[in-house]
Amino acid sequence: MGDRFFRRLWQGSAPFITWALHFFLVYVLVAAGCGTAFESSLRAVLLSASVLALAAIAWPPLSRRGQFEHHGLLGASRLGSAVLACIGVLWATLPMLWLPLCGWP
Repeated sequence: MGDRFFRRLWQGSAPFITWALHFFLVYVLVAAGCGTAFESSLRAVLLSASVLALAAIAWPPLSRRGQFEHHGLLGASRLGSAVLACIGVLWATLPMLWLPLCGWP
């Protein structure tokens, strides 16, 4: 239970934490931004937050291609958590693209 355990635990759960923060941020920004002067730029801010979340999730597995363990259970769980978190962020982003953010017109 040394330092390596917590580092590996963080590497496996960081994509899910990023996904949860993105989900929370999207709902807080929509709740706080609708009906204010911020409403006109709300969609751009939310899409930027989604792009940043996707980059934060996908960067570690892609940047350390040679060092990242893609074999074994630990590597598969890290890669799988990154893929699931990217799907979650994209799933939360789809309504931003198709639906009005602040009520129906």
